[in-house]
Parts: sequence; C-alpha cells; structure tokens
Amino acid sequence: MSRLPEILAAFPDELYDDVFSRLNQTEWQRMALVCKAWLPEANRNLWRYPIISNCDSVQKILPILQSSASHRDAVRGIRIRGNAADRRPMTEGTPEATEWVKLALMELSPYLPNVISLTLETWNGVTFCDHMVGALRDLGRRVTELHISYCTFAHPGNIEDLIFSLPNLTVLRLDAVRWPDNLGFSSGKSKYTGRSLKNVKSLIMRGTYDYASLFCWLAGYQCRPARVQLFYVDDANIQIAAKYLEFIGSRLEVLDFKPALRLTDRSIDVVNMVDDFLRSSLNNRLRALTLRIHDANEWAVWWVPRILDNAHSAPLEEITFHMTLSNGRIFETEPWINVRHIFNSSQQWHRTLKKVRFVHQPVQDTQYRCLQDARDIFRYYFDSLQQRGLLEAVNAEPINLEGA
Repeated sequence: MSRLPEILAAFPDELYDDVFSRLNQTEWQRMALVCKAWLPEANRNLWRYPIISNCDSVQKILPILQSSASHRDAVRGIRIRGNAADRRPMTEGTPEATEWVKLALMELSPYLPNVISLTLETWNGVTFCDHMVGALRDLGRRVTELHISYCTFAHPGNIEDLIFSLPNLTVLRLDAVRWPDNLGFSSGKSKYTGRSLKNVKSLIMRGTYDYASLFCWLAGYQCRPARVQLFYVDDANIQIAAKYLEFIGSRLEVLDFKPALRLTDRSIDVVNMVDDFLRSSLNNRLRALTLRIHDANEWAVWWVPRILDNAHSAPLEEITFHMTLSNGRIFETEPWINVRHIFNSSQQWHRTLKKVRFVHQPVQDTQYRCLQDARDIFRYYFDSLQQRGLLEAVNAEPINLEGA
C-alpha cells in the first residue's frame, strides 16, 4: 500500500482524464476521500452542479462562491430541488418554497459567471411569480439548458414565464411536467405572442402529463429542434406527436423514441397511428434513430420492424436499439427475424449506414431476472452486421433496483 501513490503517479494524464470523465456525483464524493492529490479535481467536479434545496443550502453555498474564484468558475449548472413529499393542492402553490427559490436565484446569480444549465426538480404547486421572473433576468442570459423534472405548476402560464425568462435556450427537457386538470395553455392570448423558441436545438420530453397541449404550444412558438427525444408516448398522444414531427419537417436529424403503446394490441387503429408517426418523422435529413424497447419479447416489439421497414428512405447513419434482455432466444422470434432481414436487404442503407448499436441495460435486482452481459448474444444473432463492420455491441452500466 505504501507504493500506491508512486504507482498512480506513473499513469498518464490521458488515462486519468478518461476515467474521471465517467464519474458521477456520488463517485466524486468517494474520490475526494481517497487522497489529497485527487481532492482538488474532486472538489471542482462536485461544484459543477450544486443542489439547492432550501434557504440553508443557499446560505452555505453563497459565502464560498463569494470568496473563491475557483469555485465560481467551476459551476456549470444549478439544480433547484423541491420537496417531493409536499402534496398540497396544485392551485394553492407553496409560498415558502417560492420565496427560497427566488432567494436562490437572486443571491447566487452574480456569482455564477459560467453557468449554462438550470434544473428544477420535484416542485409541487410552486407559482412562478413576477418576482422570480425578475430574479432570472441576469442568470437567464447565460443559461442555454433548462431541465424541468417532476414539477407541478400552479398554472401552465407559469411554464411560459419560466421558459421565456431564458432567451438563449438551446436545450429544453420536460420530464413528467404537470398542471391542474382544468387549466390549459392559452391560445393566441399569451403575453408572449410574437416570441419564438426557434433557437431550441434539442427537445427531450418524458412522461409528460399532457403531450397534446405542449406539442401545440411548442409549434405555436416555432420550436423546430434538430434533436427530439420522446419517451412514454401513449396511444392518446402519438397522433399529436406525429403532427408535431411533421411540423418540424426536414429539420429533424436525430430521433430517440420509446413508446408506451398498447403493445399487445395490433388493431388497425394502433397500426395506423404508428404509421402516421413514421411518415412524420422519417425525412430526408434524419441521420440517427434510437428505439428504446421496454420489453424485447415477441408480443411487445411488433412495431420495431415496422419502423425500420418504413425508414428505408431516410439517410440513416446510425441506428440504436436500447433494451434489457432476459435471454437471447427472443431474437429467434418473428419480429427480430424480420429486423435481420431488413438490415440484410435494404439497398438504401448499404450506402448511408455506418453503425448499428445494440445496447443492453443490466438490472441488479433479485426480482428482475436479466442477463448481466449480452454483447456475445448481439454478435451471434447479428453476425452479418458485424461482418460488414457495422455492429457495435454495448453493455450499459447496471441499474441497481435492490431495496428500491
């Protein structure tokens, strides 16, 4: 053990950079305790995305930012995290939460010269009032990425206030965003009429409460991103999603799609909805397509070959399948046989396709049986892609569900 520092010092800097770039916040906390040599780098990375959850956390972080230029320069994003346990009615709002969020924005903004990302997490009923809009004016000029996750707004107009207080947004992420059932986005009466979201290049929407209203709202403000990620789009929303993708048109270059359809239902209505979605999304500029598969078994993936069969006209360079496998025999079923046939027969893709990536997501849970490594299975069943130099088999980092 006494030679450990000497051995570590012999490693090239490039190796350290590669390893360090893969660490998350929890791992950086552990790194900070390993040795003094790693402490500065660990501290710098821990300060990249500080979490603000109440007035006390604001008061703890503020004096450090005021006195340390290195800490100020390190911050790239602020995560404002509310109280997920607060379940009071949506329309009441939470005045005390609104107050400390306003305090955080106003007090910290002058000491965040390099911040580019703002994340709001687990708010329930917070009203985004005029005072908070004002608090964002200075910070908003620097922020290019907005992430809203598991937030309930007292009114959909509060979402407008938040988004339009950040005029330079290029990335917009909406995860499980909610508002009261009886309230919808105003049509043509907004105080932001004439504004646009044309600078947004990347849109991520996951499990949003009302896709239809948001898609119409985004189209109304000319939001045509080149990269779109849509997760958990169900039967009720896939048609409006298709219309929105049609509105984006040939600007769409990257599509990442995970449906929440009635996957066992192959009725003509569901099939037609999938086909409408395909016709809207597969254009002459789409170069990357990711299909995230909740269940890779035969009964649940009938839509996968249908998407690929319709994608021949798109100049795809990369196709990614993301799934969790329990065994390899599923690739002997009809849908996956059709997938292999499509890859072997498509003349269009022979000219444009550069990579087909299969990603297996292991899950560590005694109640959820899955393979821990599926790379050899991908290589066996998609050998023709490997022989053509197109196949990339990937094992993602395991998700630990034990005790969850």
